[in-house]
Amino acid sequence: MKPTIIACIPAYDEERTIARVVIEVGRYVDKVIVCDDGSKDLTGEIAGRLGAEVIRHERNMGYGAALHTLFKRAREIDPDVMVVLLNPCIPVLHRDQLKPCSLIGLLGLHGRQV
Repeated sequence: MKPTIIACIPAYDEERTIARVVIEVGRYVDKVIVCDDGSKDLTGEIAGRLGAEVIRHERNMGYGAALHTLFKRAREIDPDVMVVLLNPCIPVLHRDQLKPCSLIGLLGLHGRQV
């Protein structure tokens, strides 16, 4: 049986970049969960339409609260591996910065169907 891998993404007002992140990360994991931390834009709606499970805070509660929500949901799912993408929507500032596509190497998913 293959391990279950989920990716958790805290997000706030990321409608311009969340689609790229959800699509790219979704290629390497079994489930993508986005905590929309009270966004005033379409972050949650976009992520949901692309297949991510979206948990929405009614108001911005901060990064720590978003992480708490994601960890709580992950415990309910009980995956083998949980990956949290920290600030995945910011532009890459350095060529060696971890990108969502780096999950394949990080998790040793070379033989996994993508």
